Amino acid sequence: MRRLQIIVARFLAAVLMVLLTVAPGSAQSTLQGTTLQGTSPDIAEALQSGTNLPQLLKTPAVVSALGRGDVPEPVERERARLQELLVSLGYLRAQVLLDIEPASASAPADVRVRIDSGPQFRVGTVTFAFGGRALPALLDVLDDVAAVAGDQIASGDVLSRLQSDSLWQLGEAGYGFAEIAEFEISPQAQGTLADVSIRIETGAIIHLAEVRIDDVAPDLVHRVVSANPFEIGDAYSSRKFDAFREAVTNMPDARRARLELVALDETRFALEARARLSRDIGFDEKSSIQGMTVLGLTLLAIVAGLLLQANRRGRAGFERHLVSLTVLVLGVASIVLVAGRTASLI
Repeated sequence: MRRLQIIVARFLAAVLMVLLTVAPGSAQSTLQGTTLQGTSPDIAEALQSGTNLPQLLKTPAVVSALGRGDVPEPVERERARLQELLVSLGYLRAQVLLDIEPASASAPADVRVRIDSGPQFRVGTVTFAFGGRALPALLDVLDDVAAVAGDQIASGDVLSRLQSDSLWQLGEAGYGFAEIAEFEISPQAQGTLADVSIRIETGAIIHLAEVRIDDVAPDLVHRVVSANPFEIGDAYSSRKFDAFREAVTNMPDARRARLELVALDETRFALEARARLSRDIGFDEKSSIQGMTVLGLTLLAIVAGLLLQANRRGRAGFERHLVSLTVLVLGVASIVLVAGRTASLI
């Protein structure tokens, strides 16, 4: 492990030297005062692939501004973004700083980047509040969520999952319209743990008032209705909703199928299902047969007319009308295909 840290530190230093290279003769970049605490491969990877600084520092306008002691907005934006990236990896106290000594008559500008990753933090205590109300039953519901997040690296992914899992568990308890009102993470003064505080607006327990299947193909209605695990009046359940949505969206012969939760008021919700048949191209069977019949009769009439005219005008006239017929047939076929494809996408 020690050897790996040394290798990563050397690689990081090499990457930083690349980041700080600017146009020769205009400004000189040096690396100084870099602190690497808790160094890990993800920092090197972030610096290598997660920033646009190498390109920016080669831009003549940027080099000129650095020579005057100014930090152009794109450079500052990239500095801030790189710092946010390190924070999202759990380095909550990471700092990326640019120190610039403007160019003088005897020396070019000196650009220094100071990066202090600090320690990589893990999730410590997770506390929940519910709009100022004391809801012990909900705290019991969220105990497992807090336990799963505990002692994990306090990365952006872990913290995002903590929020989504909290809302899912509240939904399972009937609070389908719950929302995260505040989310804070605070590193402890000592050690490498960070405490999380979450304030949630739960709303009320919501109940199913109706199921809407107006936008479902007739052949699919029975399957959608059969897959619905809710009864009218049932309290919302994240588990039931997920199961119903999976059943609707994974029907093998359906396309553009989805299930949505619709708020009717503070205590009632509706489920809105949508699905169309994959084989449906926008025409029903009867319309398709009628359309093809009309098209066939029309073409037969055209052919009969051309043959009649050919007898009157000879071979040359027939060839001219044959070309016209080919163009007409291709045009009509294209219109039918385009109309069918367009209707299938609606």
